[in-house]
Amino acid sequence: MGLSFLFKKLLGVGIIVGVLAGASGTGEDMLSALFDIVKINAAKTEINQFHKVLMSFYIRETRYPRKDTGELADWFSEHYEMDLKAVETDPWESRYFFLIPDYEITCNGPDMRHLTRDDILQHYPRNVQR
Repeated sequence: MGLSFLFKKLLGVGIIVGVLAGASGTGEDMLSALFDIVKINAAKTEINQFHKVLMSFYIRETRYPRKDTGELADWFSEHYEMDLKAVETDPWESRYFFLIPDYEITCNGPDMRHLTRDDILQHYPRNVQR
């Protein structure tokens, strides 16, 4: 059932892209939009992973890590075997923003400009100890 469903989804995406590309005459624009959708989902997944990393730190320390002292990078490398510098860029090769003190993670999104409608973000509770 799962493989059949996936095949139908892929076939459906191919048909939609083919129809839209033929109708609009700008197949490259439609493919670019499709790739942006994939990248948006990837960015959301990465932000959720960052959220889990930050929450694991918070559960252990009852506060969020301080980025300016290197705590965040150390936590990534020690507990998740990831170099924070390697994961700080979003799928469009822009940097994620880890905003302190409220610990909001934002991504510029497809337009690669900060503070626009397509930004992707994750807020954290403001009523925690820092």
